[in-house]
Amino acid sequence: MFFRHPLGLLWLAAHICEVHYRADGRKISKQTFCILDKIKEVDEIIGKNPSLQSHVREIHPEVSFALWNSGRPMQHRKSCTAGRAEREALIDTIWPGQRHNESS
Repeated sequence: MFFRHPLGLLWLAAHICEVHYRADGRKISKQTFCILDKIKEVDEIIGKNPSLQSHVREIHPEVSFALWNSGRPMQHRKSCTAGRAEREALIDTIWPGQRHNESS
């Protein structure tokens, strides 16, 4: 394992009910469960390119949005329509054509 995250090899579990538990038996959050595939993807990339380990950091998404927004926090909560649109517009400005619809 190259990407040092607390979830270990959870994504290898065969059934969703098994995946919802951490290695120590505690439940994991829905948010964590939903990003397990991305954690695995990063782990595999770093496994093929170990030199990338020094470049990979975990940060809160809102910190990223503030940095991309010239150091200013977003004006709207992420849970409202205006907040989602604000973040999507920022992503589209920085990475045109790279965003995909997460709900589909």
